[in-house]
Amino acid sequence: MRYNRVLVKLSGAAMAGDKECGFDPDSLNHIADEVLRLHNNNVEVAIVVGGGNIFRGELGEKWGIERAEADNIGMIATVANSLMLRGVLTAK
Repeated sequence: MRYNRVLVKLSGAAMAGDKECGFDPDSLNHIADEVLRLHNNNVEVAIVVGGGNIFRGELGEKWGIERAEADNIGMIATVANSLMLRGVLTAK
């Protein structure tokens, strides 16, 4: 492998696949397989996960949610996505 370490920015939308929101099992399995392929080739993988498949800022604006509260919801969405990806990776 060319690199010893990589940083992957993974959008929440990538975890949703073709769905507008939520999780797509095929997409999650594909992502996990690619991460594990790198890991199995002795590449250290760091992942930054977005939360757009659960909540987006413009949705908060439409609903009249204050910016700080919308930011909190977005942060929780990223945690949920991180836990989901970790669960899929651990199951493999």
